[in-house]
Amino acid sequence: MTLLYPIGLLGLLGIVALIIIYIIKPNYQQKAVSSTFIWKLALKYRKRKLPTSNLRNLLIIICQILILAILALVLTKPSGIIKAFVQDEELVAIIDASSSMRTLNSDEDSRFKRAVEKAKERADAVFEAEGVVTVIIADDDPYKIGDKIKKENKNTLYDALDKMVANDECSYSVADVDAALRMTEDILQENPSAKVVVFSDTEYAFVPESVEVVNIWDGSEWNAAILNATAELEDGYYTFTVDVACYGRDMDLPVKLMVYNKNSEDKVESGKQTVDNVEFNLVARCEGDARTRIVFRNADKEPLDYGKENIMRYDILEADKVHSYESINVALVAQDSYKEDNSFDIYGGKKETVNIIYNSSKPNPFFQGVLDNVSNRFSDRWDIHFREASENSALLEGYKPDIYVFEHRMPDALPRDGIVIVCDPETSPINSGFRVNSYFDLGRKSMPLVSSYPHPIMNNIIAERITVSRYDNITYLEPNYDVLASYSGRPVIMAKKIEAEQVVILGFNMHYSNMPVSPYFPLLMSNIINYYMPPTVYSNAFEVNEVIALNSRGFELTVSGNMGEKVFNEFPATLKAELPGTYTLQQTTYFGDTVTENIFVKVPASESNIWAEGDALYQPKIMNDKSVFYKDLLLYFAIGLVALLFAEWWLHMRESKI
Repeated sequence: MTLLYPIGLLGLLGIVALIIIYIIKPNYQQKAVSSTFIWKLALKYRKRKLPTSNLRNLLIIICQILILAILALVLTKPSGIIKAFVQDEELVAIIDASSSMRTLNSDEDSRFKRAVEKAKERADAVFEAEGVVTVIIADDDPYKIGDKIKKENKNTLYDALDKMVANDECSYSVADVDAALRMTEDILQENPSAKVVVFSDTEYAFVPESVEVVNIWDGSEWNAAILNATAELEDGYYTFTVDVACYGRDMDLPVKLMVYNKNSEDKVESGKQTVDNVEFNLVARCEGDARTRIVFRNADKEPLDYGKENIMRYDILEADKVHSYESINVALVAQDSYKEDNSFDIYGGKKETVNIIYNSSKPNPFFQGVLDNVSNRFSDRWDIHFREASENSALLEGYKPDIYVFEHRMPDALPRDGIVIVCDPETSPINSGFRVNSYFDLGRKSMPLVSSYPHPIMNNIIAERITVSRYDNITYLEPNYDVLASYSGRPVIMAKKIEAEQVVILGFNMHYSNMPVSPYFPLLMSNIINYYMPPTVYSNAFEVNEVIALNSRGFELTVSGNMGEKVFNEFPATLKAELPGTYTLQQTTYFGDTVTENIFVKVPASESNIWAEGDALYQPKIMNDKSVFYKDLLLYFAIGLVALLFAEWWLHMRESKI
């Protein structure tokens, strides 16, 4: 037990006061009593074998002394020790491992390496004082590389740090220094005097008193950066936008944009495709760490009103117009201190072809119109071609469909090499999994359908707003089909997705429904394509450690790049790319087609500013109140006090009965 406020022991002077009171208290009083009363008392005392008055008086005095002692101890706040209050020499070194710490000085030493060396110097001083050292590496997910290391184990710590430098283990992401500071709180609770030092290249607007920041930079460092680059279709041709900046130096920055395999589908010689690359060069003026935007745009386009933005335009001549490409590389010609943002790759310029074949015994313009609408909607992702089959042939020579649309007239068997959309089937193909027998005619009444349950194909579609006056009598439907909408308990819209069996059934005639003139028709077709042909990724450019959602049209997806090769077989999946560069995504669809795509992972644009200034650092909570280290014992003293008060009261009661 310990006393948090020893000055409370002055309360023991009350015991001295009590003793003085007993000393000066008179032992007798003069009273006139009858002789009979005295005789009765004498007889009463003669009956007792032991005199108890002296013992009782002694016990009362002891109780009163103990009561005063407890009251004095209560003033001192008695507590039991929970943990030791440490005030030893201790260092918590937080090493910034953000991408900007890869910046090199004139000696080709990175900021990360210099931070490690400075941290080791501070650690040496602590070890000499027989203290302990904890090292936290602050990347996007901070972690400890050494926890309360003592002098005898310092070489193990230093070897681990040197290994990180040698293996280039500084991250390519943004450092979460605040999270690293929160990790120090458990140390500061045990030892509030521990010193927290952050070794970083960021200058913070506010640094807590309990934290020291050691800036790691060299005045000669500078960085020319590509912050972002995009390609956007504009009237059938691409416009390229590149954002650049120069930090720590004003200069005319040479920028090169190389288009690989430009318009390859236009160049065929002797049945063999030729490769045509085109290069665009421009010098961008960069001043005051400000962003400069370069727009590579067709020369025949009207000038754009850029306002006060720092924008330069490069006119692409007629012969160099780009409507497709395999890849684009943007590069800076600069010998700067930070190399990670001097190059940028753009993908997605060569769209995958999707062939749709339409086979109907009574063709109607509705399907052609809605498929044209869908083609425009997916123009940035798919190159959709629509063809109509002849009456006697579901396939056209040299035309491999990805999507089959059968209306009224059905084949003997449904194809298994593409998505199949069946509308108002007159017969039941042998492998279709359904059987149709005539139809239900509602006369002139158009009745609304009823949705079954949420399904991706019915996203943003209200089935109750789709009406039919005649629908197919489907007498059998295998369990693999999902009923998406029905009427009077009978299925009307159904779908199946089992590997190569990917079928949608619209069990009604378009002429007997409001579907063709409803905005839900193109939406339904778009949902069907998104459901059966989901995009592998929703973009072609990501930042390091950004969570990338992946999907597949087959059993598995292989991702290869700077992180090696990973195979995914459960979808949707996620990928967290920890290294920048190009990643290749390859899959084989359920229909046997090989699909290859590329994405580019870049360092965060914020890391390009190697002279960035940060906001306020997180202030770790330091427990200077000693009460955190002790358990309050007042309850136990209160119990003892009550017990003594009761004992004293009982003894006085016994005395009064004599």
